[in-house]
Amino acid sequence: MRLKIIKSFFAATLALCIIYSSIRSAYHYVLASTTTYVSEETVVSEEIIQSNTLETEEALTENTEETEEALTESTEETEETLDESPAEDKPTLSEYLSTLTCGGCGRNCSLLHPRCHNGNQKASRAESAYYETYGE
Repeated sequence: MRLKIIKSFFAATLALCIIYSSIRSAYHYVLASTTTYVSEETVVSEEIIQSNTLETEEALTENTEETEEALTESTEETEETLDESPAEDKPTLSEYLSTLTCGGCGRNCSLLHPRCHNGNQKASRAESAYYETYGE
């Protein structure tokens, strides 16, 4: 009986080792292929940047006046859209605390009405975090 238990234990351990090694080799393969892909992309982009440097310098000198005008127009538009957007609804303190749980005990009590000492401490910290985030 004991020999059978020992054999099954070592068989399970061997299976876990095989699974771990296959996952490790697959992860290593994915990591290596991702790294080479990024380095090739970087080399290609550096060549493109070097070949287009003169063209971009000429285009930048021609378009400086146009970009300054566009920037002033875009800032005016963003100010208008910010004024038109509705204010975000902030949750009340009771709603905020009811979404959080204690997690320190097996009861998983809500921080709105904690049933343990750990929940009381977390509720007071959550209340101060609420006032820091949303104000009064």
